[in-house]
Amino acid sequence: MKMSFYKKMLPIDFQQKNALFYYLPYLFHLLWMAFTAVSLFIFNFQIIANGLVLFSIAFRLLMLYIGYQFFQKIYIQRIKDIQYYQHYKTFLGYSIITTYVLYSLPRIVGDFYHQITDFFYVFQFIIISIATICITILYFLANSEQTRLILQIYQKKDIEFEKKLKKDKKFRKKEMVKINSNRSFLSRLWHNWIDDFLQAIFTVLVINHFLFQLYLIPTESMVPTFMVSDRVVVNKMIYGPHIPLTKWKLPSPFTPKTGDIVVFLNPNTYIEGSGVEYKNAFTRVFFPFAFMLTLSMVNLDRDENGNPNVRFIVKRLVASEGEKLCLVNDQVYKKTKNSDWQLMDQIKGQKEYGQVDLYWDEIPKLQTAIMTKKYRSIINKAIDQIKQFDENKNQKNLEFQKSQLLKKVNGLSNTDNLSKMKDLLYSNKNDIQYEKILINSIVSSNYFYEINNKKYDINNGKYYKYTKEEKLEIENNFDFMLDKYIYCVFINETFQLYKHFNSFNQNSHHFEEIVTFFQQQENKDPYSQFMKKMNAQYKELSLTFYNKVIDSYTSNELKQYLMGIKELHNADFYPELLKLYEIYIYVYGFKEPDFSLPSGTKIPLSLFSTSFNVRNFPVFPEDKDSYIPKNHYFLMGDNRYNSQDFRFNDNENQKSEHIVYLDPDDQTIFSLSTKVTWDPRTLDEQYVIGKAAAILHPFDRFRILK
Repeated sequence: MKMSFYKKMLPIDFQQKNALFYYLPYLFHLLWMAFTAVSLFIFNFQIIANGLVLFSIAFRLLMLYIGYQFFQKIYIQRIKDIQYYQHYKTFLGYSIITTYVLYSLPRIVGDFYHQITDFFYVFQFIIISIATICITILYFLANSEQTRLILQIYQKKDIEFEKKLKKDKKFRKKEMVKINSNRSFLSRLWHNWIDDFLQAIFTVLVINHFLFQLYLIPTESMVPTFMVSDRVVVNKMIYGPHIPLTKWKLPSPFTPKTGDIVVFLNPNTYIEGSGVEYKNAFTRVFFPFAFMLTLSMVNLDRDENGNPNVRFIVKRLVASEGEKLCLVNDQVYKKTKNSDWQLMDQIKGQKEYGQVDLYWDEIPKLQTAIMTKKYRSIINKAIDQIKQFDENKNQKNLEFQKSQLLKKVNGLSNTDNLSKMKDLLYSNKNDIQYEKILINSIVSSNYFYEINNKKYDINNGKYYKYTKEEKLEIENNFDFMLDKYIYCVFINETFQLYKHFNSFNQNSHHFEEIVTFFQQQENKDPYSQFMKKMNAQYKELSLTFYNKVIDSYTSNELKQYLMGIKELHNADFYPELLKLYEIYIYVYGFKEPDFSLPSGTKIPLSLFSTSFNVRNFPVFPEDKDSYIPKNHYFLMGDNRYNSQDFRFNDNENQKSEHIVYLDPDDQTIFSLSTKVTWDPRTLDEQYVIGKAAAILHPFDRFRILK
């Protein structure tokens, strides 16, 4: 009895030639079933009610049942049916993918809902990987000539027949007609359509996951390198592809370097409440699968408003391990422990990739613009002011203007003068001129900011694109309002003077707080150096301007200058006002006033006011001895004026606007401060997907990227 059982379970003599090709697949089949059975019990039972988990359990039970039936028939009963053995090989082939993917579902669900420890995450991965390796080895053994012969399912002539089918196309075509004629309808459907279709799917998935994948450019952050809706081929192999359905990557001898255009997974994908996180474990698995399978043509991953989630992002790597950087006037500066601050384009092997002079008439496909040549000229004039800054002259003039201001305010600080000044200023704020210039300036800037977007026609309820003539009219109006906005700067600055008078009336030491001492620290970063100078220059201009405005007030000329821009040109303080205006535009753009309009009109938000925010960026990492850590990168868009890059937090729930002083050492009265949204971060290498290799579509933009 015992001998019979032994003979039944181990029918081939171990001494027999090629016996190994019987017992190896025999062993790996048993191991695969054993690890499948073990995997049923190594997950957190708190998630057992999840649909994906239940599906995974049911599937594994089914696989165990089918696997046992094949094992019984082929290795125990040893049936001699080639067609049955073909079914067995097909089962093994598809089991390689399904074992890895479907067995992993409980681990993915547990990780998604944070109900699995790192130990069990790794342990489950190891068990499933072993099961996958076992079924993979079994598949190749089952297809080997030696295994099929020792099982006595195939004869030598059958093997030779298969070889001839592979080599001789005419013979294969003729035989396939004969084979198909003997198959049932369902069998033909499987072999001629379903099987080929499934193999094509697996091939596409393997290529997309490990080698190359297409991505759709969603925004204009990389103009002109990429335009919206460009389809970019990404090399996923170069930096090491991700291990499917895990947090890990395969090792690679290559790492991203400065200048590389990198595609990465939005880190907010795994942050609850970020707005782009997957809503459930099913979408976490299925949406990337659909996106990959359809070559990025189908994106089911959308937000509540139906817009595609920004899941995969394309940016350029500008700094990496051991570096720190800052941005001043659109130019990147970098530093390491062993080097002083340098312009990026002066560093060997690097260059400045930032694109800032992007004009709608030169790039017709540009959808969002924030720059005109007129605006650029004003910004450049402000920059030139600071480049000509003289520290000694500035300090002497500041001290002189401060002393003059203190003398003048002492004689004007009585209540009667304050009341007269307030009436004078508010009478002009009631004037429609100020309000009209301010609102038209902001509206024109907002129109220009979205100059290529579609315009809504309220009469017929349709959208249409701006014509070239309409765009030119918008730009001309924007430039026209830039010139007129000097009147708003005059009103705003004069109102600030009134506020200071009022403060002085309540505290006689108010103006004594003005700091006139300027000290530029050695080895200070370029951002701090420039902003300190701008702050000191602004204070000098402000005090000079205020002294002359007071003179015009006491001589009763101020009322005339408040009447309009034409009259303003004749003011003694106009040269200082013009320079203040240039700095004002540089720092604030079109600024919402610090007072409410008497008419009660609501001031629209000015998109133009963000320009300082994107032109400049302080030192990062901030601490003196801190540098970008290992395996972390800082990325920015080429189109600096329209890039939600690593200078800012792109988590919708964590975006914050905060005030920064241009000179943090001087936060007294007359010091410049502005609102920014800087919230810098780096990218962990684990999120890097690959390197952009080429633009594939549209065909007129096809090119290989260097």
